[in-house]
Amino acid sequence: MIDWEEFMDIRALHRQGFSYAEIGRLIGRDWRTVKRYLAEGAQPVYLRRRMPSKLDPFKPTIDQWLAKEPRLQATRIHQDLERDYGFEGDYQTVRRYVARARPRPASEERFETAPGHQAQVDWSYEQPIVTASGIELPLYCFHMTLGHSRDAFCRFTGSVDLVTFWSCHRAAFAHFGGVPRELLYDRTATVVRRNVGSASGARRATTPRRSPAPTTTASGSGSAAPAGRRRRARSSRTCRTCASGWCAATALATTNRPTPPGRTGTSR
Repeated sequence: MIDWEEFMDIRALHRQGFSYAEIGRLIGRDWRTVKRYLAEGAQPVYLRRRMPSKLDPFKPTIDQWLAKEPRLQATRIHQDLERDYGFEGDYQTVRRYVARARPRPASEERFETAPGHQAQVDWSYEQPIVTASGIELPLYCFHMTLGHSRDAFCRFTGSVDLVTFWSCHRAAFAHFGGVPRELLYDRTATVVRRNVGSASGARRATTPRRSPAPTTTASGSGSAAPAGRRRRARSSRTCRTCASGWCAATALATTNRPTPPGRTGTSR
C-alpha cells in the first residue's frame, strides 16, 4: 500500500517511458505493486500525519478517571485538568477524547424468535390533524412487528377502541399472509385491564395510602378530623335572649331536655 506521493512519482516515471521493473527499482517497490497501481487502477491511501496533542500527557489520567466513574462529564474533566494539572488545551479537545475513551456498556443479547412464532403489537400517539377550522382530530397508529424478520405493519386510525383494534389485527394478518402463534402486547390499554402478580403487589406495598380530606368543623377552623370518624360540632352555649354565656335560661332548658329512650336520667 502506497501513499499519494509515491503514486504521483510512479505515474511521472511511467509517462517518461520507464518499465514496471525500472520504476520499482527507483522507488523501492516490487514491480507487481507498480503494475497494480498503473494497469489495474488501484487507488493509493492518503496517510495523514498525526500531530502531537497537548492532551497526550494527560490521557492516562483521564482513562483512570473514566474507569472509576464512567459517567464523568467532559466539563468536569477539563476543569480538573486546568486547575490541578496545568492543562492549557481547549475544552473541545478534551470532549472529543472523552467521547472515544469512555467505557461502553455491555451490549444486550438480542432476543430471537422462530419464524411465525411471535409478533409484537402496540399503539403510538401521533401528532393530531388540524382542520381548516382549527379543530384538532386525534391520530393514532397501530403497529404489529414480526419477531423474527422484523417485518412491520402500520395503520393510522382515529380511534383506539376495541372494534378498530380487531380491524387492524385482521388487516395485519392479511398483510403477513398468516397469523403468528403468539402476540406480545406491551401493556396496551385496549388489552390489559389491570396489572397482577408481583409487579402489582410491589406497587401496592410501596404506594402510600391517601389521607382523608380535611373536614371543616362547625367553628370554621378547618382542622382535619381523625381518620375513620367525624368530629362532632361543639355547641356554642350562647343564650338567644340575653346573648350572654351560660345564663339561667340556658341551664333550665338543658335540665328540662327529655331523656332519650333506653337511657337513665343520671348524668355521667
